[in-house]
Amino acid sequence: MEKLDLYDIDFIKTGEIADRNTPIPKGRFRMVVHACIFNNKGQMLIQQRQSFKKTWANLWDISVGGSSQAGENPRQSIHREVQEELGLDINFDNIRPHLTVHFSSGMDHYFLVNKDVDVSNLPEKEWATTGTGMKRKKNIINSLFLEASELEKLVLERQERYEKIAKNEVRYEAVDTEDADII
Repeated sequence: MEKLDLYDIDFIKTGEIADRNTPIPKGRFRMVVHACIFNNKGQMLIQQRQSFKKTWANLWDISVGGSSQAGENPRQSIHREVQEELGLDINFDNIRPHLTVHFSSGMDHYFLVNKDVDVSNLPEKEWATTGTGMKRKKNIINSLFLEASELEKLVLERQERYEKIAKNEVRYEAVDTEDADII
């Protein structure tokens, strides 16, 4: 099971570690990383999420994303995620996140990368979406590059669905009941 570092409200490590699939305690936060990979034409590589994901299953997503594991800094996390998902070895040692977004249980660091990627040469992954009618090999993705206008249209089309999902999202919080009265 993956272990995550926990942070306080100022995003300073608390020294606490949580299992990835357990609720984040109230007042604690986790770190997530994403990479947006653009080719020389300005198109962004996107991927279709796995069918078993709890949130946004089978929907299109940006190039790479995932949770930071315990002991990792953002650069180490995104390097690992890019290797796991795309099989690419991109050096992030001197790259800072271009954008950090705060969400209810943490922070999400976004890295922007310019790299031409031949999607037909991405490594095969057993867990990946297989494409139309199982006619495509089990590659990392149903992957493609999108023009900015196409991406904007896709985002707008999905925004309503994402809002419905977010509206129904439940955030679990740990509650101290040690001194509660039983009635």
